[in-house]
Amino acid sequence: MRLNRLRRFSSHYNSGINPKGFHVSQLKFYVVLAPLLVVMLLPIIYIFSTAFKPLDELFAYPPRFVVLNPTLDNFTELFGRVSKSGVPVSRYLFNSLTVTAVTVGASIVVSTTAAYALSKKRFKLKQVLFTINTVALMFVPIAVTIPRFLVIERLDLMNTFWAHILPGLALPVGLFLIKQFIDGIPDEVVEAAQVDGASDVWIYWKVILPMIRPAVATIAILTFQATWNNTEVSTLYINSENLKTFAFYLTTLTTTTAGANAVAGPVYKWKDAHGVTQYSETPPAGKKFETREQARTPQAAASTETPAAPVPGQCSTARANLALLDGGGQVMQDTDGDGKADTPLTPEQHTAQRGLAQAAIKAYCPPAG
Repeated sequence: MRLNRLRRFSSHYNSGINPKGFHVSQLKFYVVLAPLLVVMLLPIIYIFSTAFKPLDELFAYPPRFVVLNPTLDNFTELFGRVSKSGVPVSRYLFNSLTVTAVTVGASIVVSTTAAYALSKKRFKLKQVLFTINTVALMFVPIAVTIPRFLVIERLDLMNTFWAHILPGLALPVGLFLIKQFIDGIPDEVVEAAQVDGASDVWIYWKVILPMIRPAVATIAILTFQATWNNTEVSTLYINSENLKTFAFYLTTLTTTTAGANAVAGPVYKWKDAHGVTQYSETPPAGKKFETREQARTPQAAASTETPAAPVPGQCSTARANLALLDGGGQVMQDTDGDGKADTPLTPEQHTAQRGLAQAAIKAYCPPAG
C-alpha cells in the first residue's frame, strides 16, 4: 500500500503533458500559480465583502478590505425598493435571468450548428456567407443601432421579450471562433461516422460538440456578459417596465428624480460630542456617520431628507427652487436622462422637493437678522 502511494506521486506517467495525477515536478508550477490565483481572487473577495458592509464601514476612510460587522440590510433595502412605476425589483431580476438563460442557450445552438455547416458541409455560397460573417466583425454595436432598430420595428418585436433575445443570437465572433475549432477536427472523423450510418444530427451531437467544449464555454461566457449587462434594449425597444432588465434598473438608481447635474462629492451627517448634528464633505475621524449624500444642488437629493452641507452660492438657488415650487405652475422633471424636463412632478415628489428646498435654505442661507 505504501509502495503504491509512492508510485502515485513519483511515477513518470504523472510527469509528462496532461498528467493523470500529482508529481513532485509540478510543485514549481503551483509556486507560480498560487500567488497569481490569490491576486485574481482579491477583487472578487472585495466585492462580496463590500456587499455585506453596513453604511459606516462602506464609506469609512481609509476603506477596509474585510467587513467587520456583516449585515443583510443592503440586500433588504434593494429588494424592498419599488421603481417609480410600481414594479418590484424581483421582476427586473427575473427578466434578466430568463433573458440571459434563453439567449445563452440559443446562441450556443445557433453558433455551433452554423459553424458545423460552414466547416464540414458542402453547399453553394459557403465562402460568401463566411466572408459576410467575417466582415461583420469589423462593425461596432453602435454602428448598427439604427438598422437594428428598424429591423426590430418592422418585425413588430418592440416591447416584447424577443427584442432582448433575437439580437443576441447574431454573434459573429462566436460563429468565427467555433468554426475555427471545428476546422481543426479531421474530416476523416466525420467521414468515419457517416460510413457507420450516423446522421448529421448524431455527428453534431456525439462527435462535434464534445470536441469543441472549450470554444462553447468561451461563447457562453461572452454571451452571458453581453446579455446580462445590456441596457440598450430596455432603453430603446422596451416601453413596459415589466419587460425591462435588472441591469437597466441599476442604472436608474444612479439618477435623481429632478434630473439634476452630476454629483459633486459626498456629504456626511454625524453628531459631535454635544449631540449636535454636523455635516462635512470628508468622513469624520472617529465618528459614526449616518448617511452619505451626493449632490451639487438641492434638487439632486430629492430622495433623501438630509440637506447638503453649506456651500457658498447655493442660497439663491435654494430660494429660486422654493419660489418655483410655490409658484402654482406645473414643475417638470427629466425621468429618462435625455436632458429634457418633460414629465410633471407627482404630488409626493412635489412635497419632497419643497421640504428639501426649505431644508436647503436653512442650511445654505444665513439666518435673518
